[in-house]
Amino acid sequence: MLEARELWIAYLEFVVISALMDGTGSANNGYISGIDKKRRLLYTSDGTNWLRRLDEILKIARKFLDKDGTLVVASPDAAAKPFPKDAMLERVISNIAIIPGQPFSIDEIESEIYTSYKLTHLEGLRNSCVIEKEEDYRTLAPGRDQLLELRKNLNEIIN
Repeated sequence: MLEARELWIAYLEFVVISALMDGTGSANNGYISGIDKKRRLLYTSDGTNWLRRLDEILKIARKFLDKDGTLVVASPDAAAKPFPKDAMLERVISNIAIIPGQPFSIDEIESEIYTSYKLTHLEGLRNSCVIEKEEDYRTLAPGRDQLLELRKNLNEIIN
């Protein structure tokens, strides 16, 4: 898995997006370690629709992220939506909350943590924030103005 070229490309994109969103000029080891609980990349070589595995993805987010964290999923799903619909998330979270064989579900605090996560797909981000907005970027001065516009577009989805 560590030799997978797609993994490293996805990770580099993730680090660049994170640094851009955080407004940092340097993405060194300290920076990357510092965002571990705030934002994570989940890579899978499974090309099926990532939204079908929302329950697994949310459980992974719960394991690795603090409340209000962001999990960026990377997979070969070229038609991936940038984020799940709210109704879909609510349904999956309520299913996670049910404990088999028990008449009760997880407490309100745990449910609040699950609903605080921001989930997105790297390919969906690329499609909606770069490819679909290519003409918008061309109208801006190259460099800083284009980066600020990209940051604004990313913030609309991630934050």
